[in-house]
Amino acid sequence: MSRHLILLSVLSITLNSCAQSNSENDIIVDSNTALPSPKTREETENNLEVYEEEEYVFDFSPYHIQTHPDSSISYQTVLNHLSAKRNDLVQSGLTGDSLYEQAGHLFTESLINQIIPYWYGTKWDFEGHTNTPGEGQVACGYFVSTTLRHAQIQINRYRLAQQHGLNEAKSLQPEEKLIDLNSEEGNWGPVEEIVDSLSRLPEGLYFVGLDNHVGYLLHREKGLFFLHSSYMDPVAVVIEPLNDSEAFWASNRWVLADITHNRFLMEKWLKQETISVVR
Repeated sequence: MSRHLILLSVLSITLNSCAQSNSENDIIVDSNTALPSPKTREETENNLEVYEEEEYVFDFSPYHIQTHPDSSISYQTVLNHLSAKRNDLVQSGLTGDSLYEQAGHLFTESLINQIIPYWYGTKWDFEGHTNTPGEGQVACGYFVSTTLRHAQIQINRYRLAQQHGLNEAKSLQPEEKLIDLNSEEGNWGPVEEIVDSLSRLPEGLYFVGLDNHVGYLLHREKGLFFLHSSYMDPVAVVIEPLNDSEAFWASNRWVLADITHNRFLMEKWLKQETISVVR
Protein backbone atom coordinates (compact mmCIF):
# COMPACT_ATOMS: atom_id res chain seq x y z
CA MET A 1 0.00 0.00 0.00
CA SER A 2 1.40 3.43 -0.92
CA ARG A 3 2.26 6.02 1.70
CA HIS A 4 -0.57 8.25 0.45
CA LEU A 5 -3.12 5.44 0.77
CA ILE A 6 -1.88 4.62 4.27
CA LEU A 7 -2.28 8.25 5.28
CA LEU A 8 -5.75 8.39 3.79
CA SER A 9 -6.71 5.24 5.71
CA VAL A 10 -5.50 6.76 8.95
CA LEU A 11 -7.40 9.96 8.28
CA SER A 12 -10.62 8.17 7.47
CA ILE A 13 -11.00 6.77 11.00
CA THR A 14 -11.93 10.16 12.43
CA LEU A 15 -14.51 12.83 11.72
CA ASN A 16 -12.27 15.48 13.18
CA SER A 17 -10.35 17.68 10.76
CA CYS A 18 -6.84 16.22 10.91
CA ALA A 19 -5.97 17.13 14.48
CA GLN A 20 -6.62 16.58 18.14
CA SER A 21 -5.19 18.31 21.19
CA ASN A 22 -5.84 17.85 24.86
CA SER A 23 -5.45 21.55 25.52
CA GLU A 24 -8.52 23.69 26.12
CA ASN A 25 -6.55 26.90 26.56
CA ASP A 26 -7.05 29.55 23.91
CA ILE A 27 -4.42 32.02 22.79
CA ILE A 28 -5.04 35.74 22.76
CA VAL A 29 -3.46 37.67 19.93
CA ASP A 30 -3.51 41.43 19.78
CA SER A 31 -1.09 44.25 19.07
CA ASN A 32 0.33 44.01 22.58
CA THR A 33 0.90 40.26 22.60
CA ALA A 34 4.31 39.03 21.49
CA LEU A 35 4.29 35.77 19.57
CA PRO A 36 7.39 33.63 19.39
CA SER A 37 9.21 34.00 16.08
CA PRO A 38 10.87 31.15 14.22
CA LYS A 39 14.13 30.24 15.96
CA THR A 40 16.23 31.91 13.29
CA ARG A 41 15.60 33.44 9.88
CA GLU A 42 18.06 30.87 8.46
CA GLU A 43 16.00 27.95 9.79
CA THR A 44 12.81 29.40 8.33
CA GLU A 45 14.48 29.94 4.96
CA ASN A 46 15.75 26.36 5.02
CA ASN A 47 12.17 25.12 5.40
CA LEU A 48 11.05 27.34 2.55
CA GLU A 49 13.93 26.22 0.33
CA VAL A 50 12.83 22.57 0.66
CA TYR A 51 9.28 23.59 -0.15
CA GLU A 52 10.45 25.69 -3.07
CA GLU A 53 12.25 22.78 -4.70
CA GLU A 54 9.09 20.65 -4.68
CA GLU A 55 6.22 23.10 -5.11
CA TYR A 56 7.32 26.38 -6.66
CA VAL A 57 7.46 25.20 -10.26
CA PHE A 58 4.14 26.98 -10.75
CA ASP A 59 4.45 30.76 -11.18
CA PHE A 60 2.07 32.43 -8.72
CA SER A 61 3.15 35.99 -9.49
CA PRO A 62 0.58 36.67 -12.27
CA TYR A 63 -2.08 35.98 -9.64
CA HIS A 64 -0.61 38.50 -7.19
CA ILE A 65 0.12 35.78 -4.63
CA GLN A 66 3.14 36.09 -2.37
CA THR A 67 4.86 32.80 -1.62
CA HIS A 68 7.69 34.04 0.59
CA PRO A 69 7.49 36.20 3.72
CA ASP A 70 8.86 39.73 3.80
CA SER A 71 12.37 39.20 5.17
CA SER A 72 12.63 42.84 6.28
CA ILE A 73 10.03 42.52 9.06
CA SER A 74 9.13 39.99 11.74
CA TYR A 75 5.97 37.93 11.88
CA GLN A 76 4.82 39.80 14.98
CA THR A 77 5.27 43.11 13.17
CA VAL A 78 3.03 41.86 10.37
CA LEU A 79 0.33 41.03 12.93
CA ASN A 80 0.72 44.40 14.62
CA HIS A 81 0.38 46.20 11.29
CA LEU A 82 -2.85 44.34 10.55
CA SER A 83 -4.25 45.28 13.95
CA ALA A 84 -3.43 48.93 13.29
CA LYS A 85 -5.01 48.84 9.83
CA ARG A 86 -8.13 47.22 11.24
CA ASN A 87 -8.40 49.97 13.85
CA ASP A 88 -7.93 52.62 11.15
CA LEU A 89 -10.74 51.06 9.13
CA VAL A 90 -13.07 51.03 12.13
CA GLN A 91 -12.40 54.73 12.66
CA SER A 92 -12.59 55.65 8.98
CA GLY A 93 -16.25 56.61 9.04
CA LEU A 94 -17.20 54.03 6.41
CA THR A 95 -20.47 52.20 6.99
CA GLY A 96 -22.59 49.48 5.43
CA ASP A 97 -21.46 47.66 2.31
CA SER A 98 -18.47 49.95 1.78
CA LEU A 99 -17.11 49.14 5.22
CA TYR A 100 -17.48 45.39 4.88
CA GLU A 101 -16.10 45.37 1.35
CA GLN A 102 -12.97 47.16 2.55
CA ALA A 103 -12.75 44.86 5.57
CA GLY A 104 -12.96 41.75 3.40
CA HIS A 105 -10.26 43.04 1.08
CA LEU A 106 -7.93 44.02 3.93
CA PHE A 107 -8.42 40.73 5.76
CA THR A 108 -7.93 38.59 2.65
CA GLU A 109 -4.82 40.38 1.42
CA SER A 110 -3.24 40.37 4.87
CA LEU A 111 -3.92 36.68 5.41
CA ILE A 112 -2.90 35.49 1.94
CA ASN A 113 0.09 37.70 1.21
CA GLN A 114 1.45 38.64 4.63
CA ILE A 115 0.58 36.03 7.26
CA ILE A 116 0.37 32.70 5.43
CA PRO A 117 3.69 33.10 3.54
CA TYR A 118 5.46 32.62 6.89
CA TRP A 119 3.73 29.25 7.23
CA TYR A 120 4.72 27.73 3.89
CA GLY A 121 7.06 24.82 4.48
CA THR A 122 5.92 24.24 8.09
CA LYS A 123 5.73 20.47 8.46
CA TRP A 124 2.43 18.59 8.70
CA ASP A 125 1.67 16.14 11.49
CA PHE A 126 -1.68 14.67 12.49
CA GLU A 127 -1.20 15.92 16.06
CA GLY A 128 0.62 19.14 15.13
CA HIS A 129 -0.64 22.35 16.70
CA THR A 130 2.32 24.73 16.68
CA ASN A 131 1.61 28.40 17.29
CA THR A 132 4.78 29.46 15.45
CA PRO A 133 5.25 29.36 11.66
CA GLY A 134 8.27 27.41 10.49
CA GLU A 135 8.68 25.70 13.85
CA GLY A 136 7.27 22.33 14.89
CA GLN A 137 4.37 20.72 13.03
CA VAL A 138 0.83 21.80 12.18
CA ALA A 139 -2.20 19.71 11.24
CA CYS A 140 -4.63 20.95 8.62
CA GLY A 141 -7.23 22.16 11.12
CA TYR A 142 -4.67 23.99 13.20
CA PHE A 143 -3.17 25.66 10.15
CA VAL A 144 -6.55 27.22 9.41
CA SER A 145 -7.56 28.02 12.99
CA THR A 146 -4.16 29.44 13.95
CA THR A 147 -3.82 31.69 10.92
CA LEU A 148 -7.36 32.97 11.46
CA ARG A 149 -6.57 33.57 15.12
CA HIS A 150 -3.35 35.39 14.31
CA ALA A 151 -5.32 37.56 11.88
CA GLN A 152 -7.34 38.59 14.96
CA ILE A 153 -10.45 36.49 14.46
CA GLN A 154 -11.56 35.98 18.06
CA ILE A 155 -12.09 32.23 18.11
CA ASN A 156 -10.68 29.34 20.13
CA ARG A 157 -8.13 27.83 17.76
CA TYR A 158 -8.06 24.48 19.59
CA ARG A 159 -11.80 23.92 19.54
CA LEU A 160 -12.20 25.05 15.94
CA ALA A 161 -9.39 22.77 14.74
CA GLN A 162 -10.91 19.74 16.45
CA GLN A 163 -14.23 19.97 14.61
CA HIS A 164 -15.30 18.22 11.45
CA GLY A 165 -14.98 20.51 8.43
CA LEU A 166 -18.76 21.03 8.27
CA ASN A 167 -18.87 22.42 11.80
CA GLU A 168 -15.83 24.57 11.14
CA ALA A 169 -17.67 26.08 8.17
CA LYS A 170 -20.80 26.61 10.29
CA SER A 171 -18.67 28.41 12.88
CA LEU A 172 -17.44 30.90 10.28
CA GLN A 173 -20.65 31.58 8.36
CA PRO A 174 -24.38 31.05 8.93
CA GLU A 175 -25.32 27.58 7.71
CA GLU A 176 -27.86 28.80 5.17
CA LYS A 177 -25.11 30.70 3.34
CA LEU A 178 -22.68 27.78 3.06
CA ILE A 179 -21.91 26.18 -0.29
CA ASP A 180 -22.17 22.38 -0.04
CA LEU A 181 -20.93 20.34 -2.98
CA ASN A 182 -21.51 16.62 -2.59
CA SER A 183 -20.53 14.26 -5.38
CA GLU A 184 -22.06 11.26 -3.59
CA GLU A 185 -25.51 12.72 -4.12
CA GLY A 186 -24.92 12.99 -7.83
CA ASN A 187 -24.81 16.78 -7.88
CA TRP A 188 -21.39 16.83 -9.48
CA GLY A 189 -19.87 15.00 -12.38
CA PRO A 190 -16.36 15.13 -13.80
CA VAL A 191 -13.64 17.25 -12.23
CA GLU A 192 -14.06 19.77 -15.02
CA GLU A 193 -17.66 20.43 -13.95
CA ILE A 194 -16.65 21.00 -10.33
CA VAL A 195 -13.87 23.36 -11.36
CA ASP A 196 -16.31 25.22 -13.61
CA SER A 197 -18.78 25.61 -10.73
CA LEU A 198 -16.07 26.84 -8.34
CA SER A 199 -14.86 29.26 -11.00
CA ARG A 200 -18.29 30.88 -10.97
CA LEU A 201 -17.91 31.87 -7.33
CA PRO A 202 -17.03 35.52 -6.60
CA GLU A 203 -13.29 35.93 -6.49
CA GLY A 204 -11.97 35.81 -2.95
CA LEU A 205 -10.96 33.52 -0.12
CA TYR A 206 -13.04 30.61 1.22
CA PHE A 207 -12.68 28.11 4.00
CA VAL A 208 -13.24 24.61 2.61
CA GLY A 209 -14.01 21.48 4.58
CA LEU A 210 -13.47 18.14 2.86
CA ASP A 211 -14.32 14.59 3.98
CA ASN A 212 -11.28 14.38 6.28
CA HIS A 213 -9.31 17.53 5.55
CA VAL A 214 -9.63 21.32 5.61
CA GLY A 215 -7.92 24.32 4.08
CA TYR A 216 -8.48 27.53 2.17
CA LEU A 217 -9.76 27.87 -1.39
CA LEU A 218 -8.55 31.00 -3.16
CA HIS A 219 -10.23 32.23 -6.34
CA ARG A 220 -8.09 34.97 -7.86
CA GLU A 221 -7.45 36.31 -11.36
CA LYS A 222 -9.53 33.44 -12.77
CA GLY A 223 -7.27 30.93 -11.01
CA LEU A 224 -8.23 28.45 -8.28
CA PHE A 225 -5.77 27.49 -5.53
CA PHE A 226 -5.80 25.24 -2.46
CA LEU A 227 -3.86 26.40 0.63
CA HIS A 228 -3.50 23.74 3.31
CA SER A 229 -1.24 21.75 5.58
CA SER A 230 -0.87 18.73 3.33
CA TYR A 231 -0.65 15.12 4.53
CA MET A 232 0.61 14.28 1.04
CA ASP A 233 3.99 15.25 -0.41
CA PRO A 234 5.68 17.50 0.57
CA VAL A 235 3.88 16.85 3.92
CA ALA A 236 3.90 20.54 4.78
CA VAL A 237 1.92 23.75 4.38
CA VAL A 238 1.55 24.45 0.66
CA ILE A 239 -0.33 26.45 -1.91
CA GLU A 240 -1.07 24.59 -5.12
CA PRO A 241 -3.22 25.03 -8.21
CA LEU A 242 -6.51 23.30 -7.53
CA ASN A 243 -6.21 20.96 -10.50
CA ASP A 244 -2.89 19.68 -9.13
CA SER A 245 -4.05 19.09 -5.55
CA GLU A 246 -4.36 15.38 -4.78
CA ALA A 247 -5.70 16.12 -1.29
CA PHE A 248 -8.53 18.31 -2.62
CA TRP A 249 -9.71 15.71 -5.11
CA ALA A 250 -9.47 12.84 -2.61
CA SER A 251 -12.80 14.03 -1.18
CA ASN A 252 -16.41 13.43 -2.18
CA ARG A 253 -17.68 16.52 -0.41
CA TRP A 254 -16.59 20.15 -0.22
CA VAL A 255 -18.27 22.59 2.18
CA LEU A 256 -17.31 26.21 1.60
CA ALA A 257 -17.66 29.18 3.93
CA ASP A 258 -17.00 32.55 2.33
CA ILE A 259 -14.38 34.65 4.07
CA THR A 260 -13.82 37.68 1.83
CA HIS A 261 -17.51 38.51 1.33
CA ASN A 262 -18.73 37.22 4.69
CA ARG A 263 -20.43 40.12 6.48
CA PHE A 264 -21.00 38.05 9.64
CA LEU A 265 -17.29 37.24 9.93
CA MET A 266 -16.07 40.72 9.01
CA GLU A 267 -18.39 42.36 11.52
CA LYS A 268 -17.07 40.08 14.26
CA TRP A 269 -13.51 40.88 13.17
CA LEU A 270 -13.99 44.64 13.09
CA LYS A 271 -15.67 44.66 16.49
CA GLN A 272 -13.32 42.01 17.90
CA GLU A 273 -16.25 39.95 19.09
CA THR A 274 -15.84 36.32 20.06
CA ILE A 275 -17.11 33.68 17.63
CA SER A 276 -18.57 30.52 19.13
CA VAL A 277 -17.41 27.18 17.72
CA VAL A 278 -20.21 24.95 16.44
CA ARG A 279 -19.93 21.39 17.74
